[in-house]
Amino acid sequence: MVFFIFLFSSRMIILLLLLTIFSNIVYLISKKGLKRGVLFLLPTVILLAILIYPAKKGIGERFKEIKTEINKPIVGDYYNSSNTRIAILKCSLTLLKETPLFGYGDKLQEKLNDCYKQNNDSNFYLKQTFNTHNYYINLVTYGGWFFLLLFIIYLFYTFIKIKHSVLGLFLLFQILAINLTENYFSRHYGIVIYVYLIAMFIFIKERKEV
Repeated sequence: MVFFIFLFSSRMIILLLLLTIFSNIVYLISKKGLKRGVLFLLPTVILLAILIYPAKKGIGERFKEIKTEINKPIVGDYYNSSNTRIAILKCSLTLLKETPLFGYGDKLQEKLNDCYKQNNDSNFYLKQTFNTHNYYINLVTYGGWFFLLLFIIYLFYTFIKIKHSVLGLFLLFQILAINLTENYFSRHYGIVIYVYLIAMFIFIKERKEV
């Protein structure tokens, strides 16, 4: 399981795209019949094959990197996407266990960098910013467990508002899944896109009730 988490972590959006296509096929088969599902499946498979084939070398190299590099420590300038993900995960979990009541606040990145320094013989963390790459861990370590509780309450409220829409719920699930490997809500464009898309489903419901 960990192998596949690190294999696909930087390609979560692609995986969600495939999940969306699969869900659409299942929906078409259940609602419109097998023939409509197959008609949608064939061109989709052809299009995916055209898109994936040029990248097959990169995908193969990604598999090879994980098999050979994932357990190698970061030393000097020798680091890659696999062992840095391991370093990030280990330090994020360490800070999570030691999180103070109100989190680390603006000192979170400093704490992460200190952890990287103590556990790796490299200054890789100075060359670019390596955050938690997990919004939920970031939420707790930044603002404490109370922040996570508020977020869960907000998600429950959102669920109540859009539960009438299968598409809206599926979109919510996708965005929450992306946050497992990215701090999507820590970026302004992530929040703007999320609010814009989710709001549409809330307003659709309100319009029907008028």
